[in-house]
Amino acid sequence: MSKEAQATKLRDLTGQFTGGRAVRGLFAIQKDDSLGPETPWPRRPRILEGKQRPGSILRRPLAAVGTLLGRAGNWPSLTDSGSLQPWTNERREELRRQSTSASGDGQESCQQFGPWESISGTLVRAVQPRSKTRFRNFLVVTDDSLFVLHVQSGLRLKSFANVGEVGWRIDRRQLAWTRDANAKLAANGFQLGFTDGSWMSVGADPVPGFPQFTGLFPETLPQTEQIPAFHITEENAPAR
Repeated sequence: MSKEAQATKLRDLTGQFTGGRAVRGLFAIQKDDSLGPETPWPRRPRILEGKQRPGSILRRPLAAVGTLLGRAGNWPSLTDSGSLQPWTNERREELRRQSTSASGDGQESCQQFGPWESISGTLVRAVQPRSKTRFRNFLVVTDDSLFVLHVQSGLRLKSFANVGEVGWRIDRRQLAWTRDANAKLAANGFQLGFTDGSWMSVGADPVPGFPQFTGLFPETLPQTEQIPAFHITEENAPAR
């Protein structure tokens, strides 16, 4: 199926979740291991429940076996993890100083910071869900919100983007800054910084017919500029 045909179906489906507001940006989130820290299985949200894997009765078990082999044993932990990393000013400042480094420290600093309860922590979980059906994750931008849309997928156009579900949504005012993460994590990578002091980088490609990320966010910081400073206090700490 062509990318243009996919884009048309995606545009129609996405419009069902915007409350009549225009879709300004639509990005296909890359399916790779750069979606933040690995989310333990108990924390992964269930999505598209009750939806069956598209395809014939014979094709479904074959696709499941292919998924099993494709992961090569890299399955999420079955044991829950109560924290991601220290939520302290010292740790945040360390990562901020490393954010312009070309070494592995620079990559680590770009990836994610914030506890599970932070805005970025909820985004990490949203882009690593579990489902019994094929799906793709898309980041949707409107004038007043950002959200992740889980879209049922399939090998054929008739099975693609018939069903969707919102898994994460924030008011656009909660996005404090954006930063270029290309070459640090993945092509078309961008960093999202939030008003609670957390951040996360996402690799995502614009859907045909929609602008590049910097077209929507022209104030995006270059890689040569550090992550903005922030002071963590009890008042602005994410609720636990």
